[in-house]
Amino acid sequence: MPSMVRYEVDELSFELPDGFADESVNILIPTSPTGRNANIVVTREPRTEAPLGQQVVGILTAAGEKVQGLKVLGHREREVGTVPGYEARSHSMTNKVPTYQRQVYLSWYGTLLCFTVSGARAQNAFCDSLIEKLISTLRLKKKA
Repeated sequence: MPSMVRYEVDELSFELPDGFADESVNILIPTSPTGRNANIVVTREPRTEAPLGQQVVGILTAAGEKVQGLKVLGHREREVGTVPGYEARSHSMTNKVPTYQRQVYLSWYGTLLCFTVSGARAQNAFCDSLIEKLISTLRLKKKA
């Protein structure tokens, strides 16, 4: 019988059959308008054998080919707690609104996690502070 991987989310867990990859997405939106709105998105995809930075640059390059007007403002290595990570900042247009995104990537047990905070370009300082708060409170779970 094929081995199963335990898959957990806040509400439940189930046995994930072989041959499936976790590419789930969590989207968190503000519950009340504060004048400083930003969305938080957490994505997962399989980690490749390439160095972390190389995989992220590949993702950014592919996004630039798909998202009209995407401009990567910068990217660099960074630590997330004690885990090596990578971050990127970009501008784009979303529904004719100039937007700003700050992303932090990290590798965890064969999964590439990406935390993205996005909002209006005028809210870039708020987005930056929000992702730093998110990352500073991050507690990664060890696999059993």
